[in-house]
Amino acid sequence: MKRWVFTMAVVSWIACPPSAMSAEDPTSPGFGTCSPSAKHAAVPKIRHLVYGVARKRLLAGDWTPLAKNPASSDGTAQHFRSKGYREVDACAMDRPLCRFDFADSFGNLLLVFTKGEDPPGDWNRQTVSSTRLSCPIK
Repeated sequence: MKRWVFTMAVVSWIACPPSAMSAEDPTSPGFGTCSPSAKHAAVPKIRHLVYGVARKRLLAGDWTPLAKNPASSDGTAQHFRSKGYREVDACAMDRPLCRFDFADSFGNLLLVFTKGEDPPGDWNRQTVSSTRLSCPIK
């Protein structure tokens, strides 16, 4: 069920412009679209980078991986966890998509989405397709 929600969230996020989204993010309860004046850590340019390289750039900034409950039992998510990427939230079963969660010192959430098929034996080809900054709803 969690994977289905994740897949639908990605599809609706791509299909709806930010102005059409509700105040609360259904994939991250308690978080919503950040106001222009919201304080947050700088988000480095990581789009199109291999996830391992993108992760290093986030860790070099003010972003901390959020450890997730390893409830997802699909092979891709398990593989990322075995590599120490405890921030993997879920990977879709029917598409080559994964979501990773980070937090900054201001309490904001950065969602990092990856895509890409990995050749057998090479799990380092997932690239960052997009990011989304979410702020706590007050």
